[in-house]
Amino acid sequence: MTASAGPEARAATLVSQRWTLAFIEFAYMLRFLRYLCAPMVGQQRLLASDLAPTVLAARIRAHLKSGTWIGWETADGFWLTPPIGGRNSWRPIFQLKLEGVAGGTRVPVRVAVHPAVRAFMYAWHGFLAVGALAASLVSLFLSVSGFLSNQPQAGLVLPLIAVPFIVIPLTMMALGGKLSNWAFQRDLPRGWELLETTLHA
Repeated sequence: MTASAGPEARAATLVSQRWTLAFIEFAYMLRFLRYLCAPMVGQQRLLASDLAPTVLAARIRAHLKSGTWIGWETADGFWLTPPIGGRNSWRPIFQLKLEGVAGGTRVPVRVAVHPAVRAFMYAWHGFLAVGALAASLVSLFLSVSGFLSNQPQAGLVLPLIAVPFIVIPLTMMALGGKLSNWAFQRDLPRGWELLETTLHA
């Protein structure tokens, strides 16, 4: 940019820089979707048992009564979670359907966090994402306003006010995504192992 460039040219350059920054922020937030998707979208597997559906259902009910599993029965299957000896809102919940087939039972399984936890995570991270993007737009507006009003100093300094409102939400999204994914994955292998034992023991 030359010294003779007018405020409109400087504003146009700054607009381009700010939109690039906003794109980088958006891409940065997308990186955390892999942490959010694991506990929110969950995993799906198709398992099978040699037991008939009625026999398998009776076995699962017995496990629920004995405390081997924690959960409840639904119209077409069970929602189960392994006992963890503590409190973990992000613990995996195994959603089983029992479908009778020749020679046993087909068991489609979907595992994810509780629907209420998923709703909270969508709302919380959505709020943080909107806040970060809004702060970016405010920063862009302050920069352009400063340069168009022939006050370049204000165009450079005022946007700094919005920086904490960009950095803090992104940091909270990063930490929240990491922690929720860790809490979900911590008891997942044990749950799959316990489920295999329940279906085949």
